[in-house]
Amino acid sequence: MNSSKRNVHNSGPLGMLMQKGQIKKVNTDVSEPKQHIPGTASHFEMQSGVTFKENELIIVNPLSCEPWEYANRQDEELEDLDGLIQSIKTNEQLQPIVIMDHPSPHGDIKYQIIFGRKRHLACLQLKRPLIAIKKKFSDLRDAIAIQYAENEHRNNVSPYSNSLLYKKLLKDKVFNSQKELAKKLGISDASMVAIMSFTKIPKMILSNIPKIHKLSIIMSLTINKLLNESSINLKKLEEVAPQIGIKITSPSALIRAVAKPSESNTTTHKPQQFTDNNGNTLFSLRHSNKGVPSLVIHSSLAQKIDIEKLCLVFKESMEKVV
Repeated sequence: MNSSKRNVHNSGPLGMLMQKGQIKKVNTDVSEPKQHIPGTASHFEMQSGVTFKENELIIVNPLSCEPWEYANRQDEELEDLDGLIQSIKTNEQLQPIVIMDHPSPHGDIKYQIIFGRKRHLACLQLKRPLIAIKKKFSDLRDAIAIQYAENEHRNNVSPYSNSLLYKKLLKDKVFNSQKELAKKLGISDASMVAIMSFTKIPKMILSNIPKIHKLSIIMSLTINKLLNESSINLKKLEEVAPQIGIKITSPSALIRAVAKPSESNTTTHKPQQFTDNNGNTLFSLRHSNKGVPSLVIHSSLAQKIDIEKLCLVFKESMEKVV
């Protein structure tokens, strides 16, 4: 039998991925016959829904690849790389990465990674070839959509990282509006607005949140809500930021923490009593938790004094101050 006509589905990385259940063959056109016709390329689908042609699956040297400028996974989210390295060492690379030709190749770099950066790093450390799907994109926005589909399937990219990517895409005019971007990604306008709330949080707050990549969308929205309610909350949020995600783990807890008086405003004031020449208490000076002073007339005098007259005297005294 001529080996050149051997069914590629049963051998090599394509066969391995199919046997492992990581990809499946699909018919992209219902009018096409189900049998494979020599000279035509079969189509396959990843678990994330990304489709590719048989001849797009290639083996590349990981040293020839680098992340593209719109990669949305940041270094802080490359968790358990050692676990992936061990998995690939034991079970092989079960999911291909997606690459495209580098628009400006340099040195050994020939490709840009659309998604699969963690798998790329693992194969770099293992010094083993990388299974990749090489795609051509006439529209950069299609590459963004594929990256989003893969990351949503894996659910391992934070809303914060996505917000930074979306902000860059809008700044670079890859998309003309949040509405256009949301439509391309297949998410609602409301979801897009919610994700973009991260970009409205001041840097002084963001930089002090210990695990910003773990911050939920609802917490981001709560921070923005508090900022919009009062300018005073800006300082309070800066103070409690190091506790967000650690001790403050819910919107209600954050609201309570911001409402709580600052330590600088909670100086302890002991009640101060004022007496007459005979030592009889006339009134006391007290302070609230916020440091606001108040005068309290002694109970023995409450029925003996003219409150209205006393208020007028106090008013005259206050007018001289202001």
